[in-house]
Amino acid sequence: MKNKHWSQSRYTYFIVLVALLSLVACTKEINLDLPAPTDKIVVQGSIEIDQPPFIILTKNQAYYSTLSLNDLSAYFIRDAKVLVYTDAGDSTYLNEFCIDNPAVAAAFGFEFSDSVNSNICVYTIPDILTWFSTGTGSLVGKENTTYHLTVVSDNKMANATTTIPSLYPFDSLQVRNHPDAGRNDSLASVYMYLTFPRGVDKYVRIQTSTNNGPYYTMSGGSVYQYKVFDGTNVGLPLTEGFGPNSSFNRDRFGYFLRGDTVGVKWSQIDKGVYDFYSTVENDGGDSPFSSPIKIISNVNGGLGVWAGYATTYGSIVVPK
Repeated sequence: MKNKHWSQSRYTYFIVLVALLSLVACTKEINLDLPAPTDKIVVQGSIEIDQPPFIILTKNQAYYSTLSLNDLSAYFIRDAKVLVYTDAGDSTYLNEFCIDNPAVAAAFGFEFSDSVNSNICVYTIPDILTWFSTGTGSLVGKENTTYHLTVVSDNKMANATTTIPSLYPFDSLQVRNHPDAGRNDSLASVYMYLTFPRGVDKYVRIQTSTNNGPYYTMSGGSVYQYKVFDGTNVGLPLTEGFGPNSSFNRDRFGYFLRGDTVGVKWSQIDKGVYDFYSTVENDGGDSPFSSPIKIISNVNGGLGVWAGYATTYGSIVVPK
């Protein structure tokens, strides 16, 4: 019996070995020869009510190309002709301003370590300093107004159109205690209360900031359709936005620290802006099990987004 058992085991091992060798023999190395992408203008632009347009132009890169984090300024498009105009005939060519102050760069949504060249170039109105000091400028955003963008650089042209919709402010911000009494001394949640109009098919983007920092997207995405909450009064829980250097804290998710100043940016947007951020934020990330999603851009002849915002800002201090 012992020899018979050994013989059966040896036969089983032999079958497994043959199967493994078959798998190895059938393995074929696949080399993907991806074509080089067509050079396109990448637009990251926005205009809000009572604010001038701010536009960052960069170059697109091949999927497997090497990104030099030590000199991001090499990817900015310089000396482009950028025109913003409305259907009413208001128009202005934008000037290029380059910024090497990390604090100012953070205001545009960039975060850099000390070892990274943080010089960024932004296109905006030529009288931007006057706008900063007086609040008036050659072109600022207005409610219910459509803005057209034209960019020309090195014989390439990109066009985009966006609309600043009607403004629908939220009602209030409120702090709620942590349900666990043992953690309530250090943590609390913040809710935004508002009434959605009935029968209005509109779109919204929401971002949060902590302690007067930049506004970032909350976990779960930043854009929604009004029809999801049609005609209802709701309290939406706010969570801390995630920046480039943020790390996920499971224990604090959905809560803020006592003493934090929580800011919210609540913006009405048009469908083109909604489609862009909806596809960007639902691309599955780095998961190998996610389906590929094509990013929907509202930039013709280029990539990215030109976004109009009817924005309401608010903030609340979480009491200690």
